[in-house]
Amino acid sequence: VDKQSAMLETLDTVDWFRDDAHVEMQRLVAKNSDSFVILFSLAARGTFEMAPKYFNRVMELREGSPTRFYLVGTKADLEDQREVTKEEAEQMAINMDARYFEVSSKRGKVMPQDVMLALTKDFLGQRERDGLTAKRKE
Repeated sequence: VDKQSAMLETLDTVDWFRDDAHVEMQRLVAKNSDSFVILFSLAARGTFEMAPKYFNRVMELREGSPTRFYLVGTKADLEDQREVTKEEAEQMAINMDARYFEVSSKRGKVMPQDVMLALTKDFLGQRERDGLTAKRKE
């Protein structure tokens, strides 16, 4: 991306963040990850209501160490089934100090790969601002 390379690892942690059986793994992932993406379905309020719990758990495991969060509402094309308003989701993102995206797998909408590209650019930009990357190759 922009003449820089990055490796993104996606780890679906929802199942093991629900219980305390994997505390050491939770702690390892939370402390060694540079950013977190919390996804929820715009068509299922319960998934939205779980988002702060995942956010708080990550912050607890990181012991207050700062990190970047991205809040992503999925199924944006299902307007007639929507249970979470854009305003509610944006407010939650503000509360988490997170960037907010809405995505859909339908053509003509913001696609998941668009979010991954934006996330990667944002991450690389932050690394560069922190002085953690080599200068760009021309």
